Amino acid sequence: MPKFSHTGVEIKKSFRIILNTNLLSSNLKHRINKTIHPKAMKKETNLISVCGLNCGECEIYKAPKNIEIAEKLVTHFYGMWDDVKASDFHCSTCRGDRSECWTEECWIRECCIENKKLDFCFECNEFPCNKLVEWSKESEKYTNALQTLKNMKKKRR
Repeated sequence: MPKFSHTGVEIKKSFRIILNTNLLSSNLKHRINKTIHPKAMKKETNLISVCGLNCGECEIYKAPKNIEIAEKLVTHFYGMWDDVKASDFHCSTCRGDRSECWTEECWIRECCIENKKLDFCFECNEFPCNKLVEWSKESEKYTNALQTLKNMKKKRR
């Protein structure tokens, strides 16, 4: 078997040069990039919830690290809850501990993660199901979440 004198860094640089050309399909580029940068690819999607919402944009998710956001939420929820305080606002995302998730009873989480063992709704054979489409009509945020899932599905092809 021949010995290679190239280091892993040199090979990664070569792949990056190839990735910047138009010689490869986008699917193949995605697979190579995922191999070269597995942490980056995980980071790219780990704040996107199963339904397509971006947890990184959520004030409840950000509240534990940003007292101004937490206090704004306290003001907003004051009167709706008894004894509301800044520490009430936290979320481990839908992939975290269910008891630490903002919405413990989420039907999308139950369907996708718990029942079908999927990472995202778009991985389901029924995507987009009627229930998800109807959910997406409830707000612009949900409409954008569904579009995010559709875009992610296109990228994975």
